[in-house]
Amino acid sequence: GGSGFAYTIWFGANPEEMIVKLKQPYLLNNIDILLYDNDDRYYRYYIETSLDGTNWERVVDKTTGKHQSWQKNLVQAKVIQYIKIVGTYGSVNTGFHVVELQAYYKPQTTPKYDVALDLLGANVISGKRGSALIDGVSTGYTGISGFAYTTWYGDKPEEMIVKLDQTYMLNHIDLLLWDNDNRYYRYYVETSTDGSTWSRVVDKTAGEHRSWQKDTFQTRKVEYIKIVGTYGSANTGFHAVELQAYFTPELKPEFDVALDSMGATVISGKRGENLIDGIDSGYTGSSGYAYTTLYGDKPEEMIIKLNEAYTLNHIDLLLWDNDNRYYRYYIETSSDEKNWDRVVDKTTGEHRSWQRHQFDPRKFQYIKIVGTYSSVNTGFHAVEAKAYYEELQIN
Repeated sequence: GGSGFAYTIWFGANPEEMIVKLKQPYLLNNIDILLYDNDDRYYRYYIETSLDGTNWERVVDKTTGKHQSWQKNLVQAKVIQYIKIVGTYGSVNTGFHVVELQAYYKPQTTPKYDVALDLLGANVISGKRGSALIDGVSTGYTGISGFAYTTWYGDKPEEMIVKLDQTYMLNHIDLLLWDNDNRYYRYYVETSTDGSTWSRVVDKTAGEHRSWQKDTFQTRKVEYIKIVGTYGSANTGFHAVELQAYFTPELKPEFDVALDSMGATVISGKRGENLIDGIDSGYTGSSGYAYTTLYGDKPEEMIIKLNEAYTLNHIDLLLWDNDNRYYRYYIETSSDEKNWDRVVDKTTGEHRSWQRHQFDPRKFQYIKIVGTYSSVNTGFHAVEAKAYYEELQIN
């Protein structure tokens, strides 16, 4: 009770601090502490880390609840040299007592942090100036430094290949394309567990792609990442500043993500902003709705791009209903804006006002709404769209 621990006084407006300076900067993702536990007391505290001892970031917040004995704290992997522990409450007295501190790095097979880093043992085995791709630096690049590059011109474009330090389960690969002017690129990304058999997970060989590219794919084992530039609008070089590879749990939002406030955009359709503004009242014959023209063999499309790929099983649509008209339409979804799956087919019948659609859960980022008939004119009018996930209720 009187030895074997460090302590501070937490009582008052400014609780005392414990600060540990490591011998040198390290990449860490675990900070564990053993709280004094020779009785039933509990504590509250927080932990901050810093690289320079001046700028601090809170990585653990246990200022509520009852915390006793060993505290195992997994934090986002980052390079640090200083650890600050601040006790904010003790249930017995005004002392905060810590027996032991442990700080270390532990690889995760499903890492929620970037593993395409030289600090983590990744290395570039193909590509010019490849070290820039995995150095963790995504600012300060110029026209002659700070990027990796290959040449795409010819029948067989060059490759950038990154080998991770081990095999991980991943579902995100982000790539920062050189963007100090308005040039654009085309490329694809493949992954492999052995460096011999490859699977394409990202295909951006069409379109105009600039700056950060955030790409999700079905979770898979990955140890090798191959990036192949196929076109650059400025010259025959493909220039990439930084690569990030990581895992994120499946996103199943139980709220509407088809909103401009959630980062959604309408990339096809007239007055498309009305479809994702969250307003489903007050619309008139001339305002408050999005529309397309359905006359002819190929009706126009409304396409919503969500902020990222989500796993969803509901898409609701409010059709303009200030009179008794009815509509027919269908809805398709896609993860890449190329391959579409029809999840709603209402190309027969008479459909008015709110339409609630449920389908098997699927992961997608794009929603296409195509009106095929209107009982009044050649316009298809939709006031609001909603996209979300809802657990199936079984009685």
